[in-house]
Amino acid sequence: MPQSAHDPGRPQRLIWADSEVLALRQVGTQVDIVFTAAAIELRTSPQRPDDQTGPTQPISPLYGHVRHLVATLGGAEANGLRDCLGRIRSAHISRGGSRLVGVDVPCRLSGDLEIDIDFANGAAYRSRVETIDFHFTGKPQFTESQAC
Repeated sequence: MPQSAHDPGRPQRLIWADSEVLALRQVGTQVDIVFTAAAIELRTSPQRPDDQTGPTQPISPLYGHVRHLVATLGGAEANGLRDCLGRIRSAHISRGGSRLVGVDVPCRLSGDLEIDIDFANGAAYRSRVETIDFHFTGKPQFTESQAC
């Protein structure tokens, strides 16, 4: 698969569905969600036509996967981690009862948070958390999706 140049300053949004999780690991009072391949939308800035005189034209976002993404959940419950791996069917984060529309990565969220993840294998992880820190542990190595 072709790899695109990854610009860490470029806005990127996590797409929960179709992301792959290697493991959920308890580390003291936190739980790490270790992604094997995190589905990402790379957003682009509008660009001017070549002649620089017309209106800006939106560019479609790029979809693909990155590696080395970890979500560290602070103050999370560690119950039911055993089968939580593989493809994510659906997931969301709520803050104060409202669902967050999307999560740009990397980022750190704090407050009255709840995380809800359903896996394709039927496993589920739900927990109240104090913080969620999405960070990369290595180069993201963005690979553009070839899906039609």
